[in-house]
Amino acid sequence: MHANPGNLWAAVLYLDMGVDPSSQADARGTFYVEDPRFPVTAMHNTDFRMKDSNGQLQTYMVDLKLREGNLVVFPVWLRHGVRPYQGIRKRISVTLNLDARPKSHEATY
Repeated sequence: MHANPGNLWAAVLYLDMGVDPSSQADARGTFYVEDPRFPVTAMHNTDFRMKDSNGQLQTYMVDLKLREGNLVVFPVWLRHGVRPYQGIRKRISVTLNLDARPKSHEATY
């Protein structure tokens, strides 16, 4: 798990998931995000969970079930990672970090 400090946004484009799309086999390797602002991540007992207004346990970590062609864009402060992949083919993804610079006051053509 990591974050990408020094940028504004991060993105991952999944080109090949490494499994036959018609297969029901689970090769794992799910992409997950964790909200570091949630107080549970810094608590001694990390099994503790608060309940939301509907009485459901709050989550601070979410696994995303992605498919070939999916693009995930997220703020860089959101910690993220990939669970261990157990497929037999190589999986191909492209990652990038996006930043912004102030627009120059001079017009450039």
